[in-house]
Amino acid sequence: MTIRTSALLFAVTTAAAVILVCADASQSYLSSQTGRSHIKTFHGRAQEAGAKSVNVPRSLDPKTQHAERTSLKFTTLSRDSPEERRILGWLFDRIKEWIKRLLDNVGEWWNNDEDKSTWTVFDVVALSPAHGTLQTLVSIAGLNSALQESDAEYTLFAPTNDAFEDLAQENSLLYTKLSSGSDTWKPLLKEVLLFHALAIEVKTDDFTDEATSYATIAAAANLVLQAAEPHIQAESPGQGHADINYPDMKTTNGIVHSIDAVLLPPSASRTVVGVATSSSDFTTLVSLAVSAGLEELLSTDTENSMPVTLFAPTNAAFSKLPAELV
Repeated sequence: MTIRTSALLFAVTTAAAVILVCADASQSYLSSQTGRSHIKTFHGRAQEAGAKSVNVPRSLDPKTQHAERTSLKFTTLSRDSPEERRILGWLFDRIKEWIKRLLDNVGEWWNNDEDKSTWTVFDVVALSPAHGTLQTLVSIAGLNSALQESDAEYTLFAPTNDAFEDLAQENSLLYTKLSSGSDTWKPLLKEVLLFHALAIEVKTDDFTDEATSYATIAAAANLVLQAAEPHIQAESPGQGHADINYPDMKTTNGIVHSIDAVLLPPSASRTVVGVATSSSDFTTLVSLAVSAGLEELLSTDTENSMPVTLFAPTNAAFSKLPAELV
C-alpha cells in the first residue's frame, strides 16, 4: 500500500470517526433537558413549514442495547427540502476540505515516522500526497529515471497539486498541452519541469537577502532565489513566482522544496513570430511573412495547433537575393 493510499484511508477513517463522535454528542444533547427544550421549539416551527417528524431516543440502555423511546418528537426536514440539501452539501464540502488539507500538508507528511533515509528525489515526488499531479507529469515526460540517478545532485522546486490546479484555471490551453500525454507536447512539458530543477543542491540556508540567479537544467533559463519568506521567482518578468511552502526535504540525490505555484520558462509562451520579432536579425523575414498573410498562422496558439519548425533566413541571407525578389 502506497503512502498516498494510506494517507487517504487514514483521512477517510478519521472523518468517519469525527462524524460518529458528533453523532454521539448529538444524542447526548438531544437527551438533555436543554436539548429537549430546543427540539420542542424547533418542532413547532418545522411543523409550520410542513416538515415530517420521527421519534428520538431519550437514552440507550447498555444492557438491552435498545432505545427507550419518548413521546418527544425530533423534527427533520423533508428529504426533498432545499434547506436540507444545502446543509448536507455544506457538511460534505467541509469534510472534503478537511481531507484535502490533511493530504496536502507536506510538513506533516514529511515528518511522519517513516524511514526516508534511502529516498531519492523521485521518491519524494512519487509518494507525496501533495504532489500527485507533478508525479504524473514527470512520468509523462520520461523523467522518472533521471530523478532516481544515484550520482546526481539535484534541487527540485516541486509545485503542489493546488499549484497545477491554479495553472489549469489561469492558462487552460497550456495545461491541456502539458497534461495531454501527446508526443507533440512532451518537449515543452520536459522544458517546463526541468525549469524547476537545478543541477546542484541548494538549501534554504544557502539563500541570501540578495537575489541570486541559478541556471536551471532547462535550456537557457534561470531562476532567482531570495531569502525572504523564503521566496523563489523566475528571473525574467512574466514567468511567475512561487513561495516555498515546505523546504529542505533531503534525499540521497538532492533537495526537494515544495512550492505553491508553477513556474514557466520563456519557451512556454513564445511563438515563432514572437521569436522572430524579438531579434533585429529577422526584420526582413517578419516583413515578408506579414505581407504574405502568414503572421496569424505562425503565431496562433490553440488546443489543436501543431508545433512549427521554421528555418529562418537572416537579413544578411535575404540581402544576397536579387533585389527584385525581395
